[in-house]
Amino acid sequence: MKNLGIVNWSPFCWDLNVTPPQNKETVAVKVSRSSPEYRNAAMGEIDVLLQLAVADKNQEHFVRIRNCFDYRDHVFEKLGLNLHDLLRKNSYGSLPLDLVRDIGRQLLKSIAARKLTISDHKHLPTSNAIKAIDFGSSTSGYQKHRHLITTRSYRAPEVILGNEWSYPCNMWSIGCILIELCTGRAPFRTPQDLEHLVMMEAMLGPLPRQIHTALQEALESKSSKQYISQERLIDIFMLDSVERLLRYDPAERLKARDALTHPFFVRY
Repeated sequence: MKNLGIVNWSPFCWDLNVTPPQNKETVAVKVSRSSPEYRNAAMGEIDVLLQLAVADKNQEHFVRIRNCFDYRDHVFEKLGLNLHDLLRKNSYGSLPLDLVRDIGRQLLKSIAARKLTISDHKHLPTSNAIKAIDFGSSTSGYQKHRHLITTRSYRAPEVILGNEWSYPCNMWSIGCILIELCTGRAPFRTPQDLEHLVMMEAMLGPLPRQIHTALQEALESKSSKQYISQERLIDIFMLDSVERLLRYDPAERLKARDALTHPFFVRY
């Protein structure tokens, strides 16, 4: 097997592009660490990917697993840039609104296609098509939920507070992604839980009463005004869709199929 180089690296795994000797097609191999914790996560990811392959018969929304073998090397189709790389190549500037709309629509279709709580994932554009990848921390509806999920910047308030969470946390993440694509910056960038909630309040308005008490000390010591940025004027439908995705109450957030009928995503 010819190794064409490391594509991505994290403390948990390495992603390689390789060309098997019996096949001229270049594939992506995910090599997970061998400790029991990461091995179990890799086995869980294989299970999720096999479920998604059945649900997504047209191969439109999720990365396809081609093979897996001992030491947990996952063999996938080779995809293009991820969204972070796309933003970096654009010097972290605003993407065209039509592109943001198209990406958002495809993200919603991915969630609607398979109601699976994706706790840590990236979305890869290939031309104008995107597919969800990285399901090592995903959770099916029947599984016991982990307490801490999702990359920090896209984490819903119920996750930060340690409350029960479910599918609506995906919708919050999509709202954050839409803001990042429009502005070039993730809306909530902080390593601290209290500061994260303060930033939410600065952008989205007062937090519910039961949350606000826990924030009083942080609000008194640090003005939330510093977190309010003056972004460019954005399409009113875009703003409305994000506002409906970033509701504090998970039950009030748009569902994926409902969001696909929102004016922002049905306009061309």
